[in-house]
Amino acid sequence: MSRWERLFADLETQWHAAARREDLEELPEILRADWARNTLADRLRAHAGSTAMLQLQAAGHSWTGTITRMGEDWLAVEAAETGRGVLLRLAALERVRGLRVRAVPPEPGVLGRLSLGHALRAVAVQETRAGLCLSGGTRMPVRLAGIGRDHLDAEPDDGPGQVMTVPYTALVAVDSTLAAVR
Repeated sequence: MSRWERLFADLETQWHAAARREDLEELPEILRADWARNTLADRLRAHAGSTAMLQLQAAGHSWTGTITRMGEDWLAVEAAETGRGVLLRLAALERVRGLRVRAVPPEPGVLGRLSLGHALRAVAVQETRAGLCLSGGTRMPVRLAGIGRDHLDAEPDDGPGQVMTVPYTALVAVDSTLAAVR
């Protein structure tokens, strides 16, 4: 190798080392920017099939269970205590324990785009009875009478024939376990 070749090889090595140092210095910022794009739904989606403790905004509403499905604004959990399903409104979550540091963006499939209304209609087809957990702390077994775009109609067990309308903003969860308790 000639003197000039060694000189340019050394210069190239120095350039690569400087570029690597610069990349390493920028890496934490790149990671922070990448992490900043993650949503809570992305984090929950990454834990499908894992157990988490989900605390909701209304006092006394919490479930520990396996995250089984995720939609646009909801998630389904199989409750650890009972093995029964609970449908949670994503916006009603107050905190979650048991999530590791990872996230998964939504898949292009249909399920990730299904709204709470879609999920509630599926529940209503399977089971007309369910337990409603509301943001004010109320828990009540009901018969699902109709599912709208932003609300549901339900007939409480303690008031047959009296249909009440619940906006989704007041809905915390639909709990199949509560419906089974009479």
